[in-house]
Amino acid sequence: MKAMPKHGRFVPLRRPGRPSWSLPARPALPVRRLCAATLLTLFLPVASVRADNVGAPAGVLGRHKVGFSVNSGVFQRDVEFKEGLSQAGAANEDKAVLTSIRPIVLKAQGNILDWLNPYALFGIADLRLDENNYEGTMKPYVGGGAVFRVVDSLEAGPDISFQLHSAYTYSNAYISSENESFDLNYWEVQAALILHKRISNFIPFMGIAYSDTFLSELSGNNAKLDYGARTVPVGLFAGLDYFITPNVYIHSELHNFVEDAIIVGLGFDL
Repeated sequence: MKAMPKHGRFVPLRRPGRPSWSLPARPALPVRRLCAATLLTLFLPVASVRADNVGAPAGVLGRHKVGFSVNSGVFQRDVEFKEGLSQAGAANEDKAVLTSIRPIVLKAQGNILDWLNPYALFGIADLRLDENNYEGTMKPYVGGGAVFRVVDSLEAGPDISFQLHSAYTYSNAYISSENESFDLNYWEVQAALILHKRISNFIPFMGIAYSDTFLSELSGNNAKLDYGARTVPVGLFAGLDYFITPNVYIHSELHNFVEDAIIVGLGFDL
């Protein structure tokens, strides 16, 4: 016996041992979205300690909405010497250097194609590098990216989104023990697969991210040292967006393995 459509829904008959359920009719998954996101990942420049938060809020905003959030946190991970002066390479080969960054960032985003959220980041950040006890000063932090809706789930399953991100900041400091000034340039790139689901006022989310790191240190005598990720730059993250009102939310997020990070924020959408 065939199920009969009712008001735009297909209501399957009850099967023995299973509860009855109904699902709204949905269009086929637009595979082009996933292909476009994958191609963008392949052609983005890979150069990047901090990786961007994937929430605030997780997933794609509602149709034609815009949103703003302020996020801050602490990110740290090990990097190692990659290339530069030969004597520096010999001294620093296989040496782990702990780096950290503390950003305060305004995130502005908007929904333009229902399934696509581009965003821009503007803020300040300071960098620290254990090598020579480098502690930088607050400098501008800029970046951007996009979140793609990959799967608008069935009623019982999670939604799936894909994020691409890149950003840049720099810093400088005078190291008294070395009697020398140092400039530090920092790039980051991230690609993340996010599983999330709205449950009442909560959006819990989790996923896996590729977040690469690139640091370039230039001393006052133009000696240049380059650092990169010490381990395979793939890690896990999890977090929660809690909506105080339908448009205002609190954001929290943790990263682990490739980096240790904690992020908190406050945002709203219109």
